[in-house]
This record gives sequence, structure tokens and C-alpha cells, in this order.
Amino acid sequence: LLEPFCLSLHAYERARAFDILNQVIQSNAMNKLKEQNLVDIGGVMAICLMYLTDTETTVELATNASLTRLLRLQAQLTTGVLENPNDSQRANEQDKSASDDTIQSLSGNLEPSCLLSFIEKATEIVADARAVGSVVVCNVLSKIFDCRHGELVDQIDYIFSIMLNKYNQIINEDVLRALRGAFKQLSLSCSTRVFSTLMNFGVPFTKNLVTIIHDLADNRPLTEAVLAQIMECWSRSLPFEEKSSHRYATPQPFMALYLLNQWFQSERMCDLGEYAFPRVFVALFIRMASHVDTSPPQNVPPLRRIAPPHGSSRRDSTGSSTNNVSVSNATATNSSSAKKSTSRLGLFDSKSSRSSSKASTTTEQSSSTTGSSNNELKKIDPWRLSNDCMMHFLKFYKCQSEINSLMPWEKMAKFDTADSALEVLAQGLTRCNHISQKQLNVIIELLGQILDGPYDIQRVCVSAFFAELIKCNPDDSDDQRFVRELIRYLLGRLVDHNIYVRKFCLRGLGWWRPVRDSSDDKGLPTTILASLISGLDDRDDKDDLLTLEAMCSLSNVIAVMNEDEVRPILMNVLLRIRPCFEKEESKVRSAAFTLFGKMASVSEGNSREAFVEQIFSSLITLTLHLNDPVEIVRESCKTCFQSIAPLLDQPTLVELFKETLKPKISLAYPEFISDFAKLLVQQYPYKVNFFIMNCIIFFKNPVSELRANAAIVAGYLIFNLTEEQINNLSKEHILNAFLILLKDSNPDVRSRVAEAMHFMYKF
Repeated sequence: LLEPFCLSLHAYERARAFDILNQVIQSNAMNKLKEQNLVDIGGVMAICLMYLTDTETTVELATNASLTRLLRLQAQLTTGVLENPNDSQRANEQDKSASDDTIQSLSGNLEPSCLLSFIEKATEIVADARAVGSVVVCNVLSKIFDCRHGELVDQIDYIFSIMLNKYNQIINEDVLRALRGAFKQLSLSCSTRVFSTLMNFGVPFTKNLVTIIHDLADNRPLTEAVLAQIMECWSRSLPFEEKSSHRYATPQPFMALYLLNQWFQSERMCDLGEYAFPRVFVALFIRMASHVDTSPPQNVPPLRRIAPPHGSSRRDSTGSSTNNVSVSNATATNSSSAKKSTSRLGLFDSKSSRSSSKASTTTEQSSSTTGSSNNELKKIDPWRLSNDCMMHFLKFYKCQSEINSLMPWEKMAKFDTADSALEVLAQGLTRCNHISQKQLNVIIELLGQILDGPYDIQRVCVSAFFAELIKCNPDDSDDQRFVRELIRYLLGRLVDHNIYVRKFCLRGLGWWRPVRDSSDDKGLPTTILASLISGLDDRDDKDDLLTLEAMCSLSNVIAVMNEDEVRPILMNVLLRIRPCFEKEESKVRSAAFTLFGKMASVSEGNSREAFVEQIFSSLITLTLHLNDPVEIVRESCKTCFQSIAPLLDQPTLVELFKETLKPKISLAYPEFISDFAKLLVQQYPYKVNFFIMNCIIFFKNPVSELRANAAIVAGYLIFNLTEEQINNLSKEHILNAFLILLKDSNPDVRSRVAEAMHFMYKF
């Protein structure tokens, strides 16, 4: 009855109400209360605390006397030992001016049965109109959370919720600041339970909840504890669920990622130090990899409402539903240790307590009912959330200009484009001045463990990332151990069952650069070359994915090797790539011609004679593809001709190639063939029949442009022959082949055949 008047804004009403309250409390009738009345005493003490520093002297004296009497009374009701009236009188005289001491000792002197009801009432009466008293109350709550949190372990989620409800009603900045201080102390003392509570709020978080989270982020021990809990959540949960060959993010790890993203957006984020960077980076990298081509969670657990716990003054109240808190079924069993930890909780460390987990599970299951759903989580794109979190993390570590401003984050959404995004990420990571080589080494070590993991998409992204890191490492880097470690990981995954992992392993090996006079690199060139050659004939490579990657990598590696290192595998490579000249995929043809030209640069010594023979074997093929229907193939052939020309030791050919086969300039194909055929007949008369027969083989090629090219080349070769040379040809065979091709379904082919046949008048 007195509570509305005790909380009145009018001083005379408060003075009268507290005077009456003090008289009631000091009366002998209070000694007749039972232990079950401790719940009510806790609430009354909270009201007295609010006005313990009131500007009205009468109110201050009355509340101080009442609070002192109630503190002794609660002890009597708990122990059952009644106080001597004379002792009571002497105590009242001693405590008349002890309000400051009362405030300091209140948190430790509250009986356990009064504790929760005190917290409930203290939180309820905090208000803007009572700013000074509200700040005092919040400070006392912080002290309680610091020294009495072990007794509140099963009520943390409920306490957090009623405090948040009150925070939503306050606008006074001093009171808000004091409340945030209480939130911070509660979180520091019971980080595991507060993490569990934060995980179970529906998304999107309210503005006030985000403000509280941002305020918590400036405390390093708390931030480290939350990170450890998030890491533990991720390590214990599947990163995604697969249904009908499609991936869906799992709700609980996804919610942890949402919370971490909010945490990293705080402008007051604490300094986590060098130790944390590689570990958090790896954890977020794995999230990014897991969310490539992944849809939002499909089955999000419904939220639960926690009723006021046992010992609450609101437990039997009809209006208690307004104070319920929503939590998820999936984390109802999470709990915190009953004792405050003074040791630093390291990242990736677990701090779970099985015994307290069982106790809290029983409490929550008995007091909870199913509530609304958290379907908003289904509307968040996993790739976008993981990328945002990584972006905010890198911004915190001052990698904004090197990575965030250049990174095509949207490419991480799809598998086909993720490798290009990882390329930029690797480049930025190696260029950032705020990241040390030691941190990079830790990142490699941690990511290397993922390559042995069960998830294909994670291994694919890690292998692609490693490949780009090798590419970004400069040849004169002081720490070549970094590259050798990457090479070691990639060599070990060349037997991976996933073809894309093998693809990126081959790509990474192709960016290796030898360190001359290094004993550590001894034997490594041979190992790398053998590994790349094995990629040329992979049995599972139906679409030439590995063949293309192996040829591109061989081109890169051979360009930086010497002839002695390449000679043992020269013929092996040449024989394996020749079938690739006629592959349907244009990129494969282009890579094959490029590799052929690259090998010329390491064949000028003892390997020259063998390589020149291979040039003659492939010369017609190269010539025909100079007019390939695909531009990249034509350009590759031009480059290849420029590379092999010096080995032919014919200055006129070198000059012809230099003048006509210029990059990006259209080639007048018939005119070039006319000049080229004349030189071939003059310089290599003993090869002419072989060249013409090779052209005739192409008359059956499925590509119409190549059939037409073959007719032109054969025609110009025949046109430049002498009568003696013509007599040495298989004229009947050649003529029949032309006549058959003259019936080709393609009009352009027939036109080219007719044009070529007029050169055969000497027949």
C-alpha cells in the first residue's frame, strides 16, 4: 500500500510514507514474520535503497533506519534467532549516519532468499525521474553481480531480460550508463550464460540491445570469453545441412555469427592483440567457405519464454508474462560456472561445466514454454553475413585499404566465382603492413588442418586460398619457409577425392618459384614437375579441368626452371600435351600451345634436337590453329611460333613470324600461308610429303574452320613443289582426299577446297 507513495515525486508524500514504513519496520510485529516473507523484504529493501541518498533529510534518515533494520531482520528470519530489544536500540543509534557503509555492504549482506526479489524490485523502480537513486541502485546491482553471481547462475537469462526491458524505458543518459555498467558486470561474471541469453534473442537485434553489445565489446576479458564461446559453438556444430544436394546454414552457428558481427561493429571494440588475429581470421574464413552456395537456415528452432524462476516475487503474479524472455531450444542447456573465473579464457578454449549444465537444464525445462518463432533468421543470406563479419573484423585490424576496399565480396556467394574473391583476399593479406609474417604462419598452420577435414567446400576454398598465397609471395621473400609449408600442404592434397581441391593444388604448385642454392629446395623441382604431369591424365578428369590447370601450371614452372631440371620430363610432357591440341574446349587448346612454346625456352642445349623433332611433328597443327575459330587459341599459336622459331635456325622464318604474327593484330591467313609454304618447301623439302599428309588427316576434323585451313595449307604446299617433288607424292591418295572434301556440307570448306585444287594443275 505504501509503495506508490514511497516512489512519489513529491517530497512530502515520500517523507510521510517512509516515516510510516519505518515505524512499521521498527515495530515488534515484524518479529512475527516467517521465512517465506523474505521475498517481500527483498523488495522493500530495494525501495529503501532508492531513496537512501534522498535530498530530504527525513526521507534519508527513515530509509537508512529501515534498511538497517531489514538487514538484521532477514538474518533473524533465516537463522530463527530473535534479536534482543536492547541490542536493537543500540544498533539503531550506531547506524543513524551509516548510509554509505550500508550501500557498500548491502550486496554482501543480502540473504539468498532476498536476492532475486531485491534485484527484481530494484530493476523495476529504476526511472528517469529518480536518476540519482537509480544510479545508486544500478551500482549496487553491479556489486551484487560481481560478488554474488554464483547464487544467480540459473536466473541470468531472466535478470538480463528484465534489465533490458527497463533499459528500453529509460532516456536519462546517466541512468543508461549505470545500467550498461550493470550489464557489463553481469556479463563479466557469467559470460557463458549471458552469451547463451544473447544467442537466444530474435533477430534483428533491437537498437538498445545492439548498444549494450557495443558497450560490452570494449572489455577484453569479456570479448575473449564471448569469442571462445562462439568458437566452441562452431566447433561442436555442423556448418551446414545438406538436403537434396543443397546446403542450408545451421541455425545455431549462424546465430553465433550474427552476434559476432554485431560485436565487431562496436566503435569501442577492445584491442585483442596479435594472438587473436590469426585464430579469428581462420574461424571467419571457414564460415565464409561454408556459406558459399549456401541458403539461409531452413528449420529455425522456436523461441522459448522463461517465466520468473523459483524465489521470484513475480512467480505467481498474473502479470508476469510481460517479463518473460525468449530463448532458443537449441541452447537451453548452456550454462556458466558458479564461480567467477579469474584466469584468461583463450580463444578456441572450452569453459563448459557439465554439472551446472544439468542443473540449469532442469530449471529451464520446468519453467519454459514454447513461444514465437525466429523466422527472421531465414531471411539473412549466409554469404552476406559471413562476409560482413569478416569485413568488420579486418577493418578493426586496419586492413581497410588493402582488402576491404578491393575485395569483391559478392563473388563469395557462388562457387564459380569464389576463387577470384579469395585471390584478392590473399593479396590484401600479404600486403597489409599490420599483419606480421608470424601471424601468417599461424593462419597457414590452422587452415592446413582444415585440408584434412570432411567438408569439400572448406577444403576447396582453403586450397584456392593457399594457391593465391603462393602467387603473392615475392621471390625475394625473407621467409621462404612460408611457401614451402604451403607447397607441402598442397602436395598432400593431390589425392583428394574432390576434383576442385586437386585443381587448386595444381594451380598453387604452378606459382612456385625455386630458390637457387637452397638446400631446403633440393629435390622439390622434380617433385613438383612429377605432380603436375600426373594432373595431365587424371582418370576422373572428364571435362579436362585438371588437364587445363596442370598445363597452365607447367607453363609457369618451366618458365623459371633451367634445362637440366626439365630435360628428364621433356618428352613425357610433349607426348601428353599433343592430344590437347585438338580438344573441344578452347582454353585447353590455348594452354597446350602456350606450354609447347614455353618448353622451347628450356630446350636450347642438349634437348634441342629432340624438341625440334617435336616441332616438325606439330608444325601443321600449329599452322592450322593460327586461324582457329577462337581468338585465345589464335593468340597462343602466335606466341608459340615466336618461341619455337629460334630453334629452327632459319632466319627467314624468324623474320616472317616477327612481321606477321603480331599479338592482337588480325592475321591475313591466306597471304601468310603462301609465304610460309614457300619457305617450308625451300628449307625442308624432305618434310613436304609429311606436311601434306598431316593436312589430309585434318580433312576429317569435326571443326569446319580447320578442314578449310587444311585444304588451303595443302594447296599452297603443292603449288610450291617442283615437278620432281610432285612425282614423289601419293598423288592419287591426295586427289581422292580433296574430291571427298569437295562434297563437304559446309560451303566455306567447299570453297576453300576448290581454291586449293586449282594449285594441282601440275598433277
